[in-house]
Amino acid sequence: MFTHKIDELKLASAAADRLFENITCSSLAPDNTFIATLRAVLYGKLPASERIHLNLVPVTIDKKSYENATDKQVMQTVINNYTSGLKANSVNISIVYAYFNDFSADFLKIISKSVGSEKKKFFSNFTAQEDLRVFYIKKFKGLFYNDGVNTIIFLEKLDLQIFHALQIMIPKYLPQYFETLSKEETDLFISLNNKNSWYYGNLIEQFASKVDMRKEMITMHLRDFGTVRERIQLAAAQRDISIYKKDYEMHQKALKITLGQIRRTEITIAGLEAMTKSKDKCEVMEYFLLNKNLIIISVKGVKMVFVAHGYMDSFDEDAFDTYVNNLNSYLYKNIYKNVKTLQKFYKTVFSERTYKLRICAAYKFDTQNSISAMLNFSFPPECRTYIPNPHINEYTCLGDYTPRINESIKNRDYVGAIILAENSARNLNFHDSGIIIKFIKSLLSTSIKCIEDAEGNLMAPMELIKKLEEKA
Repeated sequence: MFTHKIDELKLASAAADRLFENITCSSLAPDNTFIATLRAVLYGKLPASERIHLNLVPVTIDKKSYENATDKQVMQTVINNYTSGLKANSVNISIVYAYFNDFSADFLKIISKSVGSEKKKFFSNFTAQEDLRVFYIKKFKGLFYNDGVNTIIFLEKLDLQIFHALQIMIPKYLPQYFETLSKEETDLFISLNNKNSWYYGNLIEQFASKVDMRKEMITMHLRDFGTVRERIQLAAAQRDISIYKKDYEMHQKALKITLGQIRRTEITIAGLEAMTKSKDKCEVMEYFLLNKNLIIISVKGVKMVFVAHGYMDSFDEDAFDTYVNNLNSYLYKNIYKNVKTLQKFYKTVFSERTYKLRICAAYKFDTQNSISAMLNFSFPPECRTYIPNPHINEYTCLGDYTPRINESIKNRDYVGAIILAENSARNLNFHDSGIIIKFIKSLLSTSIKCIEDAEGNLMAPMELIKKLEEKA
């Protein structure tokens, strides 16, 4: 086995690489002999549709890493290295070897324990080729496996002599291509065992001479040269037609969407035109004409500002009774010195309703949105005998009325939404002690004649309290 590298071989040249595109080798190969040998003996045997690849796999595990790893972890590293160099759709001859010398001796021990069909652990579809191990045992230690197509060779180490010697058994790695050996092939394999490389190199050149490299290269590269321009134009036209078809489909889809939008909008227009041409009076207008408790402030497009006023007659009566009958409740603390008179005032106005409290609130109505409360509104003269509802005028709070109002507007029931807003104007929440205390204090201090008796006479709240005290 010759010991020096051989790189300058015609069958391993750049031209040969292009000619033998289906016979390839890892860049990690020690020299160019193996690829040249494969190409020499497979020329004329290997169909153009089949591929062969020589896969060189160094396992880079050092002594420290090996000592801290299990056999399973070592094998997982071997598998990762092995698979990373494989060529898809090819027959792979893989030479897997320990890269560091301090791991070499243990490497084959782990392989022999873990690999092979009888172990069913790793590479379980591969069968050991014991005859090859025995054949090479005097030259080097190696383990050989085959799955019927691919070959894996595990080595303690890889050097030039071993690399050259491994080529002798190429027919055993690829039996499907070597039913018999010619004299030239036999001589070539025997020459790999010589100490002098001259004979091997000479035989390789004889094989190379059978291949008219120049003719093969010209034929391969210029076979379709005369039509290359047309083929380029054909490929471009095929790409263009694909783009045009996609554009057409996209525009056709967009056209369908647009036509659908046009039809839906036409239906909407027809309905709206029918509504605008209706001779019937507007329901909202009719309601405002009939309801004397509503005042229009302004109207602009779909937006309106209006005021609702009336008697305060909407509240939780159970809550009111609970607080009004408890003289220690918030309704009496720091409100008025005569608690009994204040209690009589509350009952007279809120529960007995012998006297009625006039109350008002202002709203902004947007038919495309909602009805919202107006904050600190400047009420018109018509409301001079009404006191603003504190929840609405000072806190813009409509409470539970808001979702019901929004639902009515969504259903285009504008009159229903206005009725709900009007109801909120006449409502007080006696559970909200903070607002009610503030309201009662404001009520007792106002000069607005917002209390109405049974005859329709008006008085300020304190006038009623004085009257109640006089009767006591």
